[in-house]
Amino acid sequence: MQHVAIEGKEDFLAQLKEQLAKRLPQDKVQRIAAFAEDLYASAPFEEAAERGLDDIYGATLSAWHFMQTHDPRDAKVRVFNADFEEHGWQSPHTVVAVLHE
Repeated sequence: MQHVAIEGKEDFLAQLKEQLAKRLPQDKVQRIAAFAEDLYASAPFEEAAERGLDDIYGATLSAWHFMQTHDPRDAKVRVFNADFEEHGWQSPHTVVAVLHE
């Protein structure tokens, strides 16, 4: 498992963008990288330093895909325990995603 070597927010986002560029079509990289900047703007980077880069990549894409099918008239909630076999990434925490207007 490759861990993120974080020297600051810019380094964290650069490493994530590098992973996005390696794995996704170029037309999606810029949009998802911009989304990641907003997603992780207030995240504690100490926790990210303990996570594998693959898990951060997976969590970012999971959040991105969750938002792609939102009907603004309804709230959307997802609660799950990320498991590598099922989700392609893992976390020791339960994920609670809430999307609303």
